Amino acid sequence: FKNENIGKKISTKKALHRLFKDMHKFHPEIELDIDSLKYGRLITENLKAAIYFENDSILRLNNLDVNYKETTVFIEGNINAHSSKEDLSSGNPFDLDFFVNVKGKSEDLNDYLKTTNFIFQSGNFEFFGIYNAQSEDLNIMNAKTFGDLKLSNTRIDYKAANLQIPVDSLH
Repeated sequence: FKNENIGKKISTKKALHRLFKDMHKFHPEIELDIDSLKYGRLITENLKAAIYFENDSILRLNNLDVNYKETTVFIEGNINAHSSKEDLSSGNPFDLDFFVNVKGKSEDLNDYLKTTNFIFQSGNFEFFGIYNAQSEDLNIMNAKTFGDLKLSNTRIDYKAANLQIPVDSLH
């Protein structure tokens, strides 16, 4: 019974790869060009992206560009559906790999971070991030993230202490 259950489990996991393979035959490409998008209280503008199959295993998100006030977000990534027995038997039907680069005015961070004690008043920021994970049955496993935030020529108001903190460069 144990070998039968493993076979069924692998067969179920191959379903995602079969779906990718079947869809790839049509070579679909989706281009998004959205004037504005509201998420909670954040309203982004000029959202653009391209989504396509790189091959029968990889769904690619290319050049997702989003503008929010004076900040620009750029995201790229892919979803890789596995087909080998080795990958599938280890409980990993697909991988997620994404890269994000955000540049803009430090003031825009207040809306995203919902800051109340520390208020960014001026200057610029840049954020670079990488997200890698594996997923099974819509559950994220083995997530690995890396992020790097740079602030330059920024003034931060610390309301509780009535302080203004100048930041020439913080990395």
